[in-house]
Amino acid sequence: MRRFMPVIDAMLGAGGALRFITLTVVDGPDLAERVRHLERSFRKLKQQKLWRRCVEGGIRVLEIKRGERSGLWHPHYHLLVTGNYIPQRELAVAWKKATGDSGIVHVCFAGANVVKELFKYTVKDAGLTPGDLDEAARVLKGKRVVAVLGLFYNRQVPLAEAGEQPRCEVCGGQSWLPEDVFMGRCVRVLRE
Repeated sequence: MRRFMPVIDAMLGAGGALRFITLTVVDGPDLAERVRHLERSFRKLKQQKLWRRCVEGGIRVLEIKRGERSGLWHPHYHLLVTGNYIPQRELAVAWKKATGDSGIVHVCFAGANVVKELFKYTVKDAGLTPGDLDEAARVLKGKRVVAVLGLFYNRQVPLAEAGEQPRCEVCGGQSWLPEDVFMGRCVRVLRE
């Protein structure tokens, strides 16, 4: 999280209102396919006039869990953005156009706990089984779970420059590789 604090500070100092956005896709049995679909759909959304007109920059966080009713994979993005007002109805139409299957979005003004709210999704216990965790770790290997968007793109600070790297609460290690971490947990420990 410290790595993205310069971005958060820049967003808060930009003067515009911050918005918290959730973008979902239809649940499915194949996590890799659903994540690819989410990524492609988000790229399409960013090319639309509404997005370009309303969003100057932000931070995007990927959350992966199982759908409460379906039990199928339910990947979705949580975003903290700055820019112009973005009407939820218009965003839902644009998102449906981008995904072809989902117009489910949520937009609200970001309150005081916005940073904690956004980053909780990277460490949230999604109730996944060990098998689900293995599949998610395989699918997410090399993917950006947290990304910076728009005018904030080059404001992130490498973790090594932001201070001491966090320690795994279970194994005590500080050597973090993308394939070693899933939802804030040490995958090496979870597999044991």
